[in-house]
Amino acid sequence: PTLPDERERVEASGGKVYLPKDPRESSRVYYIDSAGKFVGGLAMSRSLGDWDLGGKGVIPDPIVDAVSISDIIARTLTAERDTCKEDGDTEDNEEEGTCSAVSADDVNVFAISATDGIMDYLEPIDIAKEVAGSLFRDEQSESNGGGSYHLFAAQTSLMLASAQGWHSEMKGEYRDDMAIAAAVVR
Repeated sequence: PTLPDERERVEASGGKVYLPKDPRESSRVYYIDSAGKFVGGLAMSRSLGDWDLGGKGVIPDPIVDAVSISDIIARTLTAERDTCKEDGDTEDNEEEGTCSAVSADDVNVFAISATDGIMDYLEPIDIAKEVAGSLFRDEQSESNGGGSYHLFAAQTSLMLASAQGWHSEMKGEYRDDMAIAAAVVR
């Protein structure tokens, strides 16, 4: 509910938006009935199945951002080339170990969707690394005895890490919902 359009919709529908001064705290949508009694609260303004706040501006419609896979691949290849140039190596030279030829076929693209129950305790880059490690295993390391790591195991590990964060902070009295899904896009 921190986005101006989201806040406006919620408040126009009779909901209240709490914006904390501490950036580590979560903004919330509150519903207070006509008698001034607190009825419900939610840390987001878009959600599935929150019936209490549905009439108070919380809607199920997602915000969708479309990304171009071609643009992702081009940015990755450009970044790889720029890294090689920063190393002072003007040509691909695998013997020096600084750069290797990378083509569009070498770029893997995947998508992750995770709830705030996971995102509250884990950094996006750490989630991406864990999931990528399970989706794009190095076949040579597997054949040399390095075991494979299944996507389900990676997701479970991430959920356990988040659950430990919740348990530690909330002394075992509360834990937000947690869900994570991932898929290879290309």
